[in-house]
Amino acid sequence: MSSLVLDAEAVGKLKSVGTITEILDESGNVIGSFQPAVTPSNVDQYDCPLDDDEIQRRIESGGGKPLREIQ
Repeated sequence: MSSLVLDAEAVGKLKSVGTITEILDESGNVIGSFQPAVTPSNVDQYDCPLDDDEIQRRIESGGGKPLREIQ
């Protein structure tokens, strides 16, 4: 994987996004995408899409397959 060093202004803009984001040039052309790194310091900003009742329902319903069977 290649690396690109950005100036402080660009880094600030990227840190302000919380999800995968398209990167555009001045003309609006897509040049790539940015996916924020998940680190222990920012993992709490992501919310689980399931509410507690749905999580409990899934736990109680059982089911699924052992990993050995999936592989």
